[in-house]
Amino acid sequence: MKYKSGMVLLAIVVLIGGLLLAFAPAEAKRPTNEQAGLPKLEAPVKSKFTSMAALHSFADLAKRVAPSVVNIYVAKSDRGNRPAPPSFGGMEGMEGQGSGFLIDPAGYIVTNNHVIRGMKKIRVRLLDRREFDARVIGFDKKVDLALIKIEANDLPYLDFGDSDHLEVGEWVIAIGNPFGLSHTVTAGIVSAKGRVLGAGPYDDFIQTDTSINPGNSGGPLINVRGQVVGINTMISASGQGIGFAIPSNLARNIIEQLKEKGHVVRSWLGVYVQPVTAKMAETLGLPRPYGAVVSQVVPNGPAERSGLREGDIIIEFNGRTIEVADDLPVIAASTPAEQTVRVILIRNKKKMSLKIKLETMPENSTPLVPRQ
Repeated sequence: MKYKSGMVLLAIVVLIGGLLLAFAPAEAKRPTNEQAGLPKLEAPVKSKFTSMAALHSFADLAKRVAPSVVNIYVAKSDRGNRPAPPSFGGMEGMEGQGSGFLIDPAGYIVTNNHVIRGMKKIRVRLLDRREFDARVIGFDKKVDLALIKIEANDLPYLDFGDSDHLEVGEWVIAIGNPFGLSHTVTAGIVSAKGRVLGAGPYDDFIQTDTSINPGNSGGPLINVRGQVVGINTMISASGQGIGFAIPSNLARNIIEQLKEKGHVVRSWLGVYVQPVTAKMAETLGLPRPYGAVVSQVVPNGPAERSGLREGDIIIEFNGRTIEVADDLPVIAASTPAEQTVRVILIRNKKKMSLKIKLETMPENSTPLVPRQ
């Protein structure tokens, strides 16, 4: 009887196992992103990668974009016959190093301003080991960007992606020249967006855990489509796995102006703003703290002439919601000068709108948002 009972129990287990296998989904029938309710990715730009499912490793991506990344070596002087000893992996006679990337086949290269600032000699090395002297086309101290150029043609280059649509948790890679180690590739994710670090009046950094080290400055942060979504710029001195990049959408407008004019023209609103606190939002009946409180209106500036007052809370500027006060200087400065924009604000607990004609920012103007 015990034998028969054991056989019956075994048969039941086999039957249940068969049923589970029968109803288990086959790997070949795995749903697509759309069927699974995931967002459909935008069409790639010069890339065969359309989803993470197609990306089994970063090898193909790195191989495709690496030729467009350059190593930059700089020197403050010619140093006569006393060349400085090369740093590890560096170039003889040069005193510093950084990274950059080509943005067109004619030799225009994007990097950080702090990489080339005050340097008398700039030397660029490509992946194929060709070397060129570079000249400065223009730079922007406030966002720490620079555009340089080498005399060459038919060069590989990278396209800018849309950093506004970059998601926290999205895979990215960095390629650069850390410690003179040419074309080092590191991978990680987007850790956060919109970081304000007090580095300048237009802070809007992408935070990433992609390994970034001295020498990576000016190199590209690249999404899985092979597009530049950031320019690697800073690292946290007190922590590991915390790096920061300038968003591509902020950089693109600056780079275009540097290429056309050699300098950057920004718009000016003429106000100082502060954050909206939780208590303030509750008093005004806002669903959450957002917007920018006008703490001071500059006399005879665009805002004052348009009727903006101290105490107004700007919640929308030119069709874009102001989530935090630091959003306003970035959006206002990147809006073309002399353009008339619509501003939505709250005054005395009532929503209203104003039209403000922006002006070109004066040379000696102070930041829109006072740093605490």
